[in-house]
Amino acid sequence: MNKVKFEELKSKESYKLKFEGEDQGLLQPIVEKIVESGTGFASSVLDHPLQGNVILTVKDSKAKEKVKKACKEVIEEIQSIEKSM
Repeated sequence: MNKVKFEELKSKESYKLKFEGEDQGLLQPIVEKIVESGTGFASSVLDHPLQGNVILTVKDSKAKEKVKKACKEVIEEIQSIEKSM
């Protein structure tokens, strides 16, 4: 399994992560989990079509924790699917 490269971006209003060389398909399940958790705002946006970087933005007082939890939940779901195959 390949590792995903990402970096935290500075922002006063929200928690942002830039995922390098990825598309929005990777982040959509994570965004859905974050929104389901009751977060006010979560989205993923392609920064530029030729660069292939996706920015995840979350506005919540516990945004970093919610992102971590959502990632763990998505990984667990994928592992469950793999085991059932």
